[in-house]
Amino acid sequence: LELKKMNNNWQTIKIFLSSTFRDMHAERDHLLHVIFPELKARCRKLRINLIEIDLRWGVSEHDAQDGKALDICLDEIDECRAFFVGFLGHRYGWIPPGQTLSITAQEIYHGVLHHFVPRQIMAAGFKKLVEIQSLSSEQRQALLDGYQLINGKYCLKTDFPEIEIIRSIFEPLSNYQQDRSFFFFRQESLTRQLMGENPEVYLEAVPENQQKLVALQKEIKDAGLPVFEYNDIEVLGQQFLETLWQALQNEAENVEPSDWLAEESEFHELFMADRTRRFVGREFLLGEMQSFCEQSYEPNILLISGEPGSGKSTLMARFVEKFSLNSLMISHFVGASPTSTNLRHSLKRFCALLDKAIGTEEDIPEEINDLIQGFADRLEKIDRQVVIVLDAVNQFETRDNAHAMRWLPHKLPANVRIVISTLRGDAYDALLQRNYKEKVLTGLTADEKRVLVKTYLEEICHDFPNPQVAEDFFKKIREATPLYILVALEELRVFGHFEELSNKINEFPDSVAALFEQVLERIELDFSPSLVRDCMSYIACGRQGMTASELQELLKDHAPTADAMIFPDMLWIRLYRAFGFYLFERSGVIDFFHGQLKEAVLKRYLDKDKQQTHKIIANYFDGRWQEPYSRAVEELPYQFYKAGEQSRLKALLLNYQWIASKLEVTDIITLISDYDYLADDDAVCLVQQALELSAHLLREDKTQLAGQLHGRLLSQRSADIQGLLKPLASPFP
Repeated sequence: LELKKMNNNWQTIKIFLSSTFRDMHAERDHLLHVIFPELKARCRKLRINLIEIDLRWGVSEHDAQDGKALDICLDEIDECRAFFVGFLGHRYGWIPPGQTLSITAQEIYHGVLHHFVPRQIMAAGFKKLVEIQSLSSEQRQALLDGYQLINGKYCLKTDFPEIEIIRSIFEPLSNYQQDRSFFFFRQESLTRQLMGENPEVYLEAVPENQQKLVALQKEIKDAGLPVFEYNDIEVLGQQFLETLWQALQNEAENVEPSDWLAEESEFHELFMADRTRRFVGREFLLGEMQSFCEQSYEPNILLISGEPGSGKSTLMARFVEKFSLNSLMISHFVGASPTSTNLRHSLKRFCALLDKAIGTEEDIPEEINDLIQGFADRLEKIDRQVVIVLDAVNQFETRDNAHAMRWLPHKLPANVRIVISTLRGDAYDALLQRNYKEKVLTGLTADEKRVLVKTYLEEICHDFPNPQVAEDFFKKIREATPLYILVALEELRVFGHFEELSNKINEFPDSVAALFEQVLERIELDFSPSLVRDCMSYIACGRQGMTASELQELLKDHAPTADAMIFPDMLWIRLYRAFGFYLFERSGVIDFFHGQLKEAVLKRYLDKDKQQTHKIIANYFDGRWQEPYSRAVEELPYQFYKAGEQSRLKALLLNYQWIASKLEVTDIITLISDYDYLADDDAVCLVQQALELSAHLLREDKTQLAGQLHGRLLSQRSADIQGLLKPLASPFP
C-alpha cells in the first residue's frame, strides 16, 4: 500500500497484483473491467485515488531480454507497500535464468513473506528509514552496514551477520505488516474448465516446480495470511471487492461536509481532483493568468476559450490549485454538482461565499433580478482582492437567460478579477461585447504530450512493450488534443493484448468524436448494441444524468429472464464499469464525464428517437412521483417538456400535490423555474407569479404554500386555476 496526499487531502493508494501471467488472463480481465472500476467508484467517495498495478504489459521487451523483469516487479512492490494481492493457480511461473524461484514466488517473498528482513529498499525509502528518530544507534548503523547501494536501490548484503537487528527495525513498521496482504487460490476444477485445449498454459509440467508451488501455498497458509479459494471468476470478483473495500475503508480519512456550502465545495474539489490528476505543461499560460489576477485595472475579465477537448477545465482547475495570491478565491465548475448548472443556485452560492468573507449574514434573495443585484452589491462591499473562476459557463441551463451573461456585472470593482472559460456559442458571443482579455487554448507541445503519456503510464505502472509501439502511438497523437490522448491511452489500457498494441493504435481514428464512436462499438461488442444504446440514451436524456437504480429499472427488458423486475445487479455493474473512465457520478446521479462522449451518443443513438426516449423516461417518472420519489418529482417537468407532452406538463404544473412535493424536496427557486417550460400559458404564468410573490415567505415556512396559493389565486376564475384550488377550499384551520 502506498499512501500519498493529493490536493484537498486526497489519498493515493496503489495495490500490487501478483500472479503468473499466461494462465491468469481471466482473473485479471475480470478485475480490471468489472471489479476495480466499482472499487474505484467507492473509493472516490472516500477521497481515495485508487490505482491498480497490473504489470501484464508493463514490462517492456527490452527489460525482459535484459533480465530486468524481476527488478521492475520488485521495485513496484516497494512503491505499493503494503497492499499486496496474490493469485495462484496451477503454474509455478517463469524462473529467470540462473535462479531457482519464479518471478511470482520472488514477488511474494519480497512483498509479504520477507520475515521483516527486506532484501532491497528503494533509495528514497532507505533515506527515510535512516532518519527515523526512534532508531537506536546500533539499528541505524546496522542499516548503513547491511545495505549497499546498487543501481539506485539499497540491497541487503548476502553475508551480513546482524540479521536480527535488521528484523527489529522493520517489525514495528506498518508498511511491512501482513495485514493488508491477501491471497486467492484457484481450485483445480476451474483451471481445467479454463484451459480447454491448452493444458500447457495452465498446468505446471515440471515435477520439481509442482513441489515448489505446493510448498509456496503451504508457506502462505502457515503464515496465517488471508487465503480465499475459488472455483468461479465472478465469486472471486465479489470476494475480492468486499475484502479490499473493507481494508480500504480502514485506511480512509473521510470528513463529511457540515453544511450545503461545504457539500457544494466537495463536488467542486472532487471535479478539480479528477481533472488535474494528469495535468502537464501550460506553465506560461498559468503565469499569464496569475499576472492578470494581480492587476487592478481594466479589463477585469479574462476569457479562456478553445476547441472541445483542448483542456480548458483542466487548466482552470490547475489554476485554482496553484493560485498563490492572498486573495479571496471563488471557483465554480459548471456541471460539477447537481445544482451547479442552475444560474440561480450558483448566484446564491456566490452570495453566500461573499457574505462569509465579508462577515455578514444578509438574506439571500430568491428572485433572479434580486439575486443578480445582490451579487453585484456584495462585490462592491468587499474590500479585499477577489478572484472568481468560472468554468464552462456555456453549460449553464438556459433558464433566466443565463447565456446572455447579464448576471455578470457590467461594471466590476477594481479589486475583482474574473477568469471565465467557455466554448463558442451564445455565452461566448455575449462576453465578446464586454471589456475583456482573451486567451485561446492551443494544443500541447510535442514535449508536453510525451510528459502526459509518461505520466499516465507511470500512474498505471505500464510502459510501451517496445519502441515500435511507442513510435506508432506518438505518431498517432501528433495533432491530438489532451482528451484524445487520454481516451486513446485508456483504450490501450483495457485492451490488454500487448502483442497487438501496434495494430490497435493504427486502428484508432483521427478525431475525438470518431474515437468515442469506437469506444461505443467496443462496449457494444462486449454486451449488445441495443443494451448499450438504451443505457447511453437514458443517461443522455436525463436532465443531468440518471441514477443506477433508475437505469436498472428502465433496462429491465434487457434482463436474461422475461419476468425480471430490474436489470440484474451483476450485469449492471459490468456494463457501468465498462464505461467507468467516461462517466461521472454526482450524488448518485450518473452523467458523462466528457461532453464529447455525450455528443457521440446523441449522434449514434438519438438522431431520430430522442423525443421517444424522453417519453419513456417521463412515463417512468410519472409512475413514481406520487410514492413520493424525490428524483421523479424533480425530473418529471423536464422530461414532459422534452417529450413534447405539453398537456401532461400543464396538468402537472397545476397539480397542488406535485407543487407541494416539489417544494418539499427542492426549494422555491427550482419550483418557480419549472414554470418557464410553459411560459406562454396563462394559467401557468399566474401560478408562477403567485409563487414568486410568496417566495420570501415559503423559503422560511413551506407549510404556508396552500394559504399563499389560495389567497393569491382565489380571484382568478379560469377552470385551470379553480381546478388547482379545489383541494385547497379550506387551507386554514
